[in-house]
Amino acid sequence: MADVFTWTPSVNMETETAPAVTVSKFGDGYSQRAPAGINSLVDTFNLAFNNRTPAEITAIDAFLTKQRGVSWFWFAGADGIKVKVICQKPWKRTDPVAGAVSLTCTFEQVFDLGV
Repeated sequence: MADVFTWTPSVNMETETAPAVTVSKFGDGYSQRAPAGINSLVDTFNLAFNNRTPAEITAIDAFLTKQRGVSWFWFAGADGIKVKVICQKPWKRTDPVAGAVSLTCTFEQVFDLGV
């Protein structure tokens, strides 16, 4: 059973949806497009966890470190629907003054098998 990411990001979470399209171009300038596979719409989630306690940010960092950028896990987007994601891109921890800590990361939707 896969892990579940349980922390709630700060407001203004960004979700970017990118269509994967195959384009065939023909000699007379005509082109034809088709979805590249059955899962041709992929979501990317840009998350921020601002002004959190050091313990909460350490827990999020430990969770992402455990996944090592290769294991997928469940994440509920803004609409509450759970999707399989990975965190392959670097995540960034910021330790400002007064004990409030922040972390930013990017989750990419995957369509791997498993539950």
